[in-house]
Amino acid sequence: MSAQDPTHPAAGLRDDLEEVGWTVNEFATRLGVSRNTDSRLLNGRCAISPEVALALERIGWSDADFCTRRQASYDLAMARRAQEAAPRRGIAVQRPVHPSCRADRAERLGRLQRMIGEFLSVEVYAPQL
Repeated sequence: MSAQDPTHPAAGLRDDLEEVGWTVNEFATRLGVSRNTDSRLLNGRCAISPEVALALERIGWSDADFCTRRQASYDLAMARRAQEAAPRRGIAVQRPVHPSCRADRAERLGRLQRMIGEFLSVEVYAPQL
């Protein structure tokens, strides 16, 4: 797999489904994931998590270690691609963060700042995001 054209690790799963005659719903049920998660996985819009890798191993489709290594290689290739496309300003390239995760992170940061402020008995400025 080159950094120029990485293939998503779940790319071959749809072909495997057709080969054994399973529907997408049946595959989701066997994996123990939602239909939405299964669709995102089969269409290459989400990563193969360690839990999904173990589920694939449980149903006999792959080895969990192989799946996680393949996902890590894909993630590294995508990071290299993003870094090559990013302007050279010394700024680290970060993955986009979903808005709900950003809000949760801001809330946890605010709580942590308040706890530190209470511990130190000083007021800590916590900007609103």
